Amino acid sequence: MNNAEWCDAVCRANGVPGNFTPNIWIQPKAGPPYYSNAITLSRAGLAQQYAAIVQLGAALPEGFSVKDAFDSLDLTTSGFRILFDAQWMWLDQTVVTPRATRDSQWSRVETEDELVRWEAAWAAAGSPTISSVFLPTLLTDSSLAFFRADDND
Repeated sequence: MNNAEWCDAVCRANGVPGNFTPNIWIQPKAGPPYYSNAITLSRAGLAQQYAAIVQLGAALPEGFSVKDAFDSLDLTTSGFRILFDAQWMWLDQTVVTPRATRDSQWSRVETEDELVRWEAAWAAAGSPTISSVFLPTLLTDSSLAFFRADDND
């Protein structure tokens, strides 16, 4: 759910908010780069998830993507191919001793200029998109925060 909420916030900031149902988040328009048009929210409700994906096909005949967060859907018969597989990992901070990082100073991104610099650094790490994804309205959402690590460079 937190990933769907993040995707919805980014899409909303880009003028294309999604809709939440108990089983799937759907965003039926062309959205920002790297953001899916659907994210499954449960292992249940497969019929609703498949129906939503059919509706997306009608709304976006040029193509769209689905994040099957529970690896429950078979979309190959609908012409989809797997872009990548992944697994969530979690680290219990209560059992880890913090270690010193390099000479980086961490701070919260709070201004539009800082966010522009943050996104430029993110894009320089390998993003092929030339359009901005992280718009300043994201900074007004109290449930979100961007952090940066500044080093000597």
